[in-house]
Amino acid sequence: DTGYEITLTGKEYVLLKTLAEVGDGYVSRQDLSMALCGSCDLNAEKAMNVLISRLRRKIKVELGREIPLKTLRSHGYSFPGLQFVVHH
Repeated sequence: DTGYEITLTGKEYVLLKTLAEVGDGYVSRQDLSMALCGSCDLNAEKAMNVLISRLRRKIKVELGREIPLKTLRSHGYSFPGLQFVVHH
């Protein structure tokens, strides 16, 4: 697998970059919410949930496959094996 290229919004970029930085670990919901929205309040968490759902759908439509973005109930999110390369 040589990878895939997809155009990301600014928030999608931050989401994937944040997940890539922890490798095979996970990012807590609070840390991801802070990275994406600058806060951990209920509105920020809802916005994060919507963003993650949209990104999953977008990748499935554009690449024709599911992504291994895992929800770790009550803990956060992980994306095992994610390698993140930025093209300008």
